[in-house]
Order: sequence, then C-alpha cells, then structure tokens
Amino acid sequence: MKYFLLILALSVSSFLTAKKARIPFEILTLEADEIVVGEIVEVNNSSFVIEIRNDIKREEQRNKKLTLNFWKEWQCDYHRFKYEKGVSALFFLRKDVKSESYNVLHGSSGELKIENDSVSIKSFGKIDLATVITSSQFLMNCFDYIGDYWFQSYEGASCYLKPKCPKNGINKFWNLNEFNSWIYASISEGSLLEERWFYELDHKDPVSVIRGLQYAAKTKDYDFLSLLVDPKFDNDDNVDLLDFFDEDDQESIRLLKKFNCSYDIIEVSIGKHYCVYELRYSQKTICHIILVKRYSNWYFEEMRF
Repeated sequence: MKYFLLILALSVSSFLTAKKARIPFEILTLEADEIVVGEIVEVNNSSFVIEIRNDIKREEQRNKKLTLNFWKEWQCDYHRFKYEKGVSALFFLRKDVKSESYNVLHGSSGELKIENDSVSIKSFGKIDLATVITSSQFLMNCFDYIGDYWFQSYEGASCYLKPKCPKNGINKFWNLNEFNSWIYASISEGSLLEERWFYELDHKDPVSVIRGLQYAAKTKDYDFLSLLVDPKFDNDDNVDLLDFFDEDDQESIRLLKKFNCSYDIIEVSIGKHYCVYELRYSQKTICHIILVKRYSNWYFEEMRF
C-alpha cells in the first residue's frame, strides 16, 4: 500500500510541476494556416462552431462559419476557458488536408480568449486585441518562416525567419510599442532571424565575401548568392558555385552539408586582381577559395578541393 501511495504522490507531483513549452508568438503566427477572431455559436461532443468576426490571414471571401475540433488535454496543457456559446477568442488554426477540418494550433497557445477587447499571452500578459492583430499582420507580411521549430535541435535541422521587407522599416516596427519589442526580444533570444539579417556584406573585404558564401550554402539563399558570384563569370572550366545548389544532385547535398560548419579562414595569397583563402576545420584543409576583384569589389571565382 505504501508503495502505491508513493507512486501516486510522485505522479501527482510530476503533473503539478510539468510545464508546457512556450510557443514563440512569431512561430505561432507564421505556422498557422488561418488566424481568425471568432465567436462560438455551437458546441458539440467533439467539436465546436465559430462565426468569424475578423479573418486576419485571408483576403478572399469564404464561409463565415468554421467547425473546429476539440484538442485533447494532457499533462502539460489544458483548456484555459470553457467552450460555450457567446465566447469570443483569437484562434490560430491548422487545416487538416484530408478531412478539410480545422484544429487549434499548439493547444492553449492557439486560442486566446477575448475579454474587454483584450487577450492574455503567456510570458507577456494582457494586451489589447487590435495590437496583436496588427503585429500578426506585420509578421505575415514581412517574414517567411523556413524550417521546423520543433526539430531545430536535431543535427542539420534549423528554422529561421527570412525578412521580405526593407530592414529599416522592420526595425522601426519593433520600436512602435512594448509588444513589438517583446516579439523582437523573443526572436533574438531564439536566434530565429536568418544570419543575413545581422550579416553586413562588405565586398571590399574578402573574408566577408567568404562568410557570405557559407551563409548562402547553409540557407540556400539564391538571391544573396547572386550578390557574391563573379558578375563576369564565363562558365569556363572553373567550378560555378550556382551549380552546387541543385537539390537533386548528391554532390550538391554533400557540399551544402560541409558548409554548415564554421571554418577557420586562412589567407594564402592576395594580389591586385585575385586572392586565395584556405578553409580549415579542426586543423584540416577543406578547400581553397579563389576570389576575383571586379569594379574594386571581391567576388567568388573558383573553389578547389
């Protein structure tokens, strides 16, 4: 009997101390297939119906009512409010492709009850709904979400936000209010902004160009890559870096994996029109990078293994 009570006590203790991982607001917003403000108009055994008051992630017209499935409570997460007719909430939704139905994204994180035109967000607190909607729309308009947040700790996996808007405009937005600043702090703390956002390319510095190549290889950013390759490249016998980014080519995949490392960059020689640098990892030579100077700027010319 005493062993049963001990096991029961440990189980209860485990339940009470278990915590749900915080879902960053920016990830929640960009992962969602739909974001709506809705009022519950019908509750069934395993689902409930909402009438949409504000369709945040859609511009086209659609059915004003959606059926949402109940999500199952578990040790680390539970419903923060009861599904009842007349209750309004901000819903972040994921569409089930097979059934065409909708599920609330990430449990309680994806349903924020609206009271007095405000919602409460974990780790931030109470905030007016209008600000949350404006910030959500800003994130959707100005960022692409690349990768998978839940698998970023695995080898070779990562996720990040890729900006689509001018940097100066985005920086101004962070400072508009406390909530936006909180989002930026969350993004920075999680290292979610792509490296290019913090990376200032300097074509006058060969090392800066080589670091740019590493970034391009890691993220497959074709636009950024085009800024690094010799603008007068004539497709001779040299190795064209653009050819490395063929997703169906095994050699390309191998090269991309190699460039996911942080290399030591060693200057070999530097001249008036060409320079050579060696990339080392754990004191082992990986390859040599040859840059060419065009219009007083350095560009990638050739890679030798």
